[in-house]
Amino acid sequence: MSRLIVLVLLGSFALLLIEIRYLHQSVLGDQKIAWTPIVYSGLMLIIGVAGLIGWHHGGRRVLFWAFALGLLVGPLGFWYHNMGHPLVGLRNELAAWTQPVGPAEGEHGPAAGGEEPAPEGGGHAQGEGHHGEEKPSPDQEPAAGAAHGEGEGHESDQPHGHGGDHVALEGPPALAPLSFFGLGLLGMLACARRLQPPTPAPEAGA
Repeated sequence: MSRLIVLVLLGSFALLLIEIRYLHQSVLGDQKIAWTPIVYSGLMLIIGVAGLIGWHHGGRRVLFWAFALGLLVGPLGFWYHNMGHPLVGLRNELAAWTQPVGPAEGEHGPAAGGEEPAPEGGGHAQGEGHHGEEKPSPDQEPAAGAAHGEGEGHESDQPHGHGGDHVALEGPPALAPLSFFGLGLLGMLACARRLQPPTPAPEAGA
């Protein structure tokens, strides 16, 4: 059972290796520390396979200490993801529960009621389009003015919904690096000597 748990944990490290390599793409050139979880995940795959093969010949003990490194990698990433202010990062993570769901303010998306938002400066664009055309007659001027007024009124009367209260949550995920802490702790428990099944005693006369 212990080796099966270790095998599942190694699968988790494989997924983390692929995902973190993708997410850290933009910072790997400037911040060498961003390579830490990638290198650690890759080493865990190599050490894990070797440890499972030599489980009864020291592999379990090697895996125990390899998993123990996760207890350092996790908090280290947690510290850097929050730029040395873990409480601020935790507060930002919890703030997501107080924000309305949907796109943040400034992001493009359909307006309330499922209608597409009017293009910016649409009313003025219509007015500019008449510069090169024939000047409207006096009878047409009130109608044009009314249409322009309707455009402005529609823009000002458009319901804002929760857009004014929606704050964009930016930055790296504050708690994500702690997944290494959890994987390391589970791996240590799976490889701990005290939690291994007792070795059956050899039969007499064998």
